[in-house]
Amino acid sequence: MILALAPAPLLCRFFANPPYALTAEVLAFVAKASHLSAADLVLQRAVMRRIVDQGRRDLRRFHVSRGLLLPRTAFVPTSTVDSAVLQLRRKRR
Repeated sequence: MILALAPAPLLCRFFANPPYALTAEVLAFVAKASHLSAADLVLQRAVMRRIVDQGRRDLRRFHVSRGLLLPRTAFVPTSTVDSAVLQLRRKRR
């Protein structure tokens, strides 16, 4: 008798500093990705604040928190907006 075992799904972590114009698309990708255990995204500070304060229905599988705050001078060339890290951690089932 031979048993065929399916490989256990690998969980991975996602780090990104996407162009701010693609924030919605990146968040939609993260929300649908079943293999993610965590994600850290550099976003506009106002967008990060709105997601943390108001939430997003499609991110319910994750604990959402504020990460490092990045002033506009942290980038070369200098950005026109302040940024922050949005931390997403998968909730345990």
